[in-house]
Amino acid sequence: MPSSRADLSVDLRVLKAQDLRAFVSLRNASLQRYPDAFTSDYATEKDKLPEAFASRLGDAESGHFILCAFDRQGALLGTIAMERDKDVRPQKRHIAHVTAVMVSETVQRFGVATKLVKHCVELALANSSLDQLVLTVTASNQHVVRLYESAGFVSYGLLPRAILVQGQFFEKLHMRLDLAALRDNQHP
Repeated sequence: MPSSRADLSVDLRVLKAQDLRAFVSLRNASLQRYPDAFTSDYATEKDKLPEAFASRLGDAESGHFILCAFDRQGALLGTIAMERDKDVRPQKRHIAHVTAVMVSETVQRFGVATKLVKHCVELALANSSLDQLVLTVTASNQHVVRLYESAGFVSYGLLPRAILVQGQFFEKLHMRLDLAALRDNQHP
């Protein structure tokens, strides 16, 4: 493993079918280690086969994909997903949801999540049919809240008692990124 951020080189690309097994492994490890960070839980999800996630495969042009960070040897280090409902009504088609932000424990605090969020926003900006990204984050996870804020996300609400993990409630902070405003600021 790298000894510093400067030593870590990552390849960012959209998840492919051959990556599903690695995705499931990272997902299960994340659900188990950080149960308060996700609305899914390890006990319910641990036996799902990689094929169960095939519907999450996509491409940047559609605005429905999982972006992955791989190391030089091809090991999956982290993910971020952008999801659009396939049958969404036209009035909501301009919104995509950011989900599945996960980073392998071995490279946390090495900037992998920052690279994933930044590239996801770049892909969203390149998609002219998207005007807004939304996400939820466990409000007590201030490190991750700051990560999203550094990418331009702003909070617009707090849902108390949003998830119940091992008898304890956690709040979810709702955040959004106004892509239209970002585009306007890039092209005066």
